[in-house]
Amino acid sequence: AIHAQASGADSWDYAAALGIEGRQQLLTGHYDDAQTTLLEAKTRLENLGDTEGRSYLDVLSDLGSVYNYQDRPMEALPLVEQAVQLARQFDIYAPDEMSTLINELANTYYVIQRHDRALELYVEAIELERDSPGRIECNYRMVLRNTAELAFEQGDYPAAEKYYRELFDSCVADPQDCYLSCVDGLLGLAAAYRMQQQYVKTQLVLDRFSEALEMGNWPPGLHQEYSARITLQRIARLRDLGLAETAGEKLRALCGSLTPVDDQDPQRLLGPAADAMALGAWMGLLTELYGMADSL
Repeated sequence: AIHAQASGADSWDYAAALGIEGRQQLLTGHYDDAQTTLLEAKTRLENLGDTEGRSYLDVLSDLGSVYNYQDRPMEALPLVEQAVQLARQFDIYAPDEMSTLINELANTYYVIQRHDRALELYVEAIELERDSPGRIECNYRMVLRNTAELAFEQGDYPAAEKYYRELFDSCVADPQDCYLSCVDGLLGLAAAYRMQQQYVKTQLVLDRFSEALEMGNWPPGLHQEYSARITLQRIARLRDLGLAETAGEKLRALCGSLTPVDDQDPQRLLGPAADAMALGAWMGLLTELYGMADSL
């Protein structure tokens, strides 16, 4: 906690320190505490007349994120809109930071069913992230995934294929991080092919994915129940599009076998499949999946 006496309760340093503390509370999932801290930081910065600087912009953005995490998008929207406007006006953020902020705004519009506006912003975020020398690959893949999924939902399958393919290619080039986004890219690409009646490409993707699952080369993240269930959801959405039943059943059995290790770390799970999942680490799975890249 921050003590006002350290630098003076009315000082800029104290207000900025509140913003930093609020961000840490946001990042650690303490959303109610983060809301209280960030609101105080916002008020103090406004009282000091600092409504155009980096600290104020960060507070607006973080407070908008808090409201989004709390399922309060209508309260998040004006804050993130204001943050984007300030960032554009004063050129405060680097391209990768600006992309993340615009993605947050796009997500907010998506939640309130303003899909056309969300798609415009997602595409802008991609362009910023794509050309950024400091690009963070996980952020880039997240924006690509969001854009592709929205295009798919709107029935623009060629656009969805384009963005899923870019996501897929990013994973082929560097499959070190964000494997769930990589799975999204692969399965989303299959779905986009299917909806365009490109059945040979669809079946190739799904068959190779099924083969990789049957080989037992599991990503280490799959020994966490949350990750396993997310991956199962990704697969389930393609069930009606021709995914081999064995792949889905294999993963469902995996999820059912997982049991908590202890109450102190409920996300760390072990079960009969743990050794099999760790065999080739997740590179085995991705190598198998991406072996098809030149054939697509």
